[in-house]
Amino acid sequence: MKIASFSVQRPVTLTMATISLVVLGWISVTRIPLESFPSISSSSVRVGVNYASASPEELEREITLPLEQSLAMLGSVERISSRSGGNSANVSIEFVAGTDMDLAVMEVRDRVDQARVLLPADVERISLFRWQSDDRPILEADLAWKGDEGRLFDIVRKVVEPRLLRLDGVANVNIGGIQEKQLIIELDQQRLEAHDVSLGQLANQLRANNINVSLGRVLDAGLRYQARVRGEFSYVEEIGALPVLGRDLTLADLGTVTYEYPEQERFERLNGRNAVEVQVYKASTANTVDVAQLARAELERISAEYGLLDIRITRDRAEQVMGELNNLMDSGLLGGLLAVGIIFLFLRSIRSTIVIGLAIPVSVCCVFTGIFVAREVFGSPITLNMVSMMGLMLAVGMLVDPAVVTLESIFRRRQEEGEGPVDAAIRGTGEVGMAVVASSLTTMCVFIPFFFLSNGRVSRWMGDAGLTICLAVGVSTIVSLAIIPLASSRLFRSSLDRFDGLLKLLVATGVLFGVGWKVHDIGLAGMVAWGRTTGARVLHTTLDMDLGVAIALVGFALCVVGLIWHFHEQGMRSSYVSLLTWTLDHRAVTVSGAVGLMGLGIWLFNTIEQQGTPWQQERSVDLTVEMERSFSLEEVDGLFKEIEADLLRHAADIDLESLSTRIYRGGGTVRARLVDADQGQLTT
Repeated sequence: MKIASFSVQRPVTLTMATISLVVLGWISVTRIPLESFPSISSSSVRVGVNYASASPEELEREITLPLEQSLAMLGSVERISSRSGGNSANVSIEFVAGTDMDLAVMEVRDRVDQARVLLPADVERISLFRWQSDDRPILEADLAWKGDEGRLFDIVRKVVEPRLLRLDGVANVNIGGIQEKQLIIELDQQRLEAHDVSLGQLANQLRANNINVSLGRVLDAGLRYQARVRGEFSYVEEIGALPVLGRDLTLADLGTVTYEYPEQERFERLNGRNAVEVQVYKASTANTVDVAQLARAELERISAEYGLLDIRITRDRAEQVMGELNNLMDSGLLGGLLAVGIIFLFLRSIRSTIVIGLAIPVSVCCVFTGIFVAREVFGSPITLNMVSMMGLMLAVGMLVDPAVVTLESIFRRRQEEGEGPVDAAIRGTGEVGMAVVASSLTTMCVFIPFFFLSNGRVSRWMGDAGLTICLAVGVSTIVSLAIIPLASSRLFRSSLDRFDGLLKLLVATGVLFGVGWKVHDIGLAGMVAWGRTTGARVLHTTLDMDLGVAIALVGFALCVVGLIWHFHEQGMRSSYVSLLTWTLDHRAVTVSGAVGLMGLGIWLFNTIEQQGTPWQQERSVDLTVEMERSFSLEEVDGLFKEIEADLLRHAADIDLESLSTRIYRGGGTVRARLVDADQGQLTT
């Protein structure tokens, strides 16, 4: 093929282009956002209206029906559903797949504004809700004060919240469990009935007297003044002294007016102390890992400045993302190493193995460049997440396939037909070039339809994996037709035969160095923890294996050993020829075996448990207690205090790191976070 001829005859040009693509790939991977999963956006919008003291019939007649009639005129609507009750009305609009949801939300807002005149005048707020996966907090933390608990709220409001909001990429900080003073008016029902005063009358009078009114402009001696009447209440006493319209009474005569903390309806504690929960949300365009690391570092600085402030990170998506991606990278590196090892086992040539080994990192770097270009140029929402990286790991074997086919053709012409390295590279690539391209296009055709599916969650996930695999297959094809011939024409020279021993030593040294570096990175404690957790689980599962499964595994192992011995004695090529001859002579048995295997696969597919996302093991234990509604909040709180005290008393025995408690009327939840596996004594 011409591409192989060009690459062999222009080695400097192709080498510089390859280095440039590798550098671009290295730069691109640092600029692609890191996420746990692909960003998913719902295709529905919910309109919510709170309207107190209204029956479901009134809500439907006065709010739900006018909203439905206005929203029904929207375009691309697939279904409209509503629910009225519980002092609120909700209308959900589901749009057809592929609708631009940003534009749809704007149209829904316009329709709601048009219908506003048809709603009751005392409806204060209409809310629009649209679910997006990016709306989840990227970092959650519990904060407790070891001293006077009254200072906790001031520290959170005046220090923690402002400093977190100033960080780049932070969109919002939500504070949960904090108690703020409220203006509370408690009216005496008997006094209201005695003086014939209604609640609606008092509410309207308070609303009418708590406003600022502009009086316009006043001209005096050529000067213009802006006049304004300030009528808002400034003190609690002013509200109590407000005269009741048409009565010789004040509001204080009908009840009490106070400015204090409301009755507590739930409790949050950290290690037995009252606590608040802080949730950090990132901007839609920000990097999850970067923002979460900035927020964690800022919380650590705040904790160092305020020694009495106890801060415990309860959920950090950055750690989750980095842990998952590191595991996938380790799996990919191990898979690539095993693939190269298998190639060396079959080809028995260190130089051929090096040629294949070069194709993997070059292809991976080019894939990262393609992902970056897809985001910046074509507006693709793809990120580096578990799905896209899983697609890349699955494509590691596909990266090697075209290179192996091309290299085998070149190797055969060089070794068996005695052609020169340059001629063997060009002609060998030309023989299999069309077959490699056809095979790659066939693989890509399997995943290209994922780009045209609806915007559902599954299609969104498969789109990321499909794009990654298509990029990897396309890049590996170009690498096999360009870089492999160039490397083969240089490394398959007879003058380099004497360096085979040195190359083997260098490769073995590199592999041992990588293994040693990984072992050092894990550490002795990590290896011991792995043996105590995963190793012990594997051993326990093996020992508890059913007798039938054990016999099947032993039989399979014996078959593998027998095949290896037969290949060693008879040779792999002759063994394959014998197997092929037998299958052609016994076609009925061969077809029956294939059908049986297919049936076995279908049976296993229907037998194996199926779920949307895999279960992830965490070093935490949740304890939920449900109680009768007849118990008061103080009684529920007393029970949970006993549970907390008992767990904290045995913290060292149960590997307890921190204890977070959420208490509400009717029960509560205790989350016990355990120390890391390499530091603890127990398994989860």
